[in-house]
Amino acid sequence: MRKRAFTLAQILIVIAVIAVIAVLTIIPLNKTVNEAAIRTAWKNDFALFNQAFDRILIAKNGTAKNMCINEGCFKNAFTNYLSTVKECEPGVSDNCWHKDNEWHWMKGDDIAWGYRATAILSNNSLASFHWYSPDCSYTDEDVNPAICGCIYVDVNGFNKPNIVGKDIFGFWVSEKKLTPFGASDYYYPATDCTPSGYGIGCSVVVLKQ
Repeated sequence: MRKRAFTLAQILIVIAVIAVIAVLTIIPLNKTVNEAAIRTAWKNDFALFNQAFDRILIAKNGTAKNMCINEGCFKNAFTNYLSTVKECEPGVSDNCWHKDNEWHWMKGDDIAWGYRATAILSNNSLASFHWYSPDCSYTDEDVNPAICGCIYVDVNGFNKPNIVGKDIFGFWVSEKKLTPFGASDYYYPATDCTPSGYGIGCSVVVLKQ
């Protein structure tokens, strides 16, 4: 009895079906892998900044109060204990952070804050330093304890999406500790770490994942 062979058209159809299944499988898998890498990068960066802050406290007799009088000094206090490839001073456009309107809140609004003190770490993460109070008494945004300043970190460097809560996270710098955004302020993760929120509160969520 003669065996019936597959036609070329049938073989091509099978190949096309396999290709579609592969694409549908690979895209979600790539997204999951990328999200996992970002979570790991944020945890590692937060640990690096905590280590740097511990050394700052040792050098400053256990308190961050009056350690600086301006934003450039605030940056230097940390980068003295971090490995960086480039540092940029406040008010200078020197490509250490995203340009205005090229990074965004989670809800989609562009961010335009001008040029802060910034740095590129040796692992390609970007850091933006925001100085508020020499005596660490800033309490706006319901931060508790009161803070000296805060630091935003883009763990994905200049690669997209450049969105707060997706690949940009941060923490408050108080007199004696670093606290991730969303842990002790009014950026409650339940409402802020959502498509309609700023994404600021996602910082503490991702650290716990």
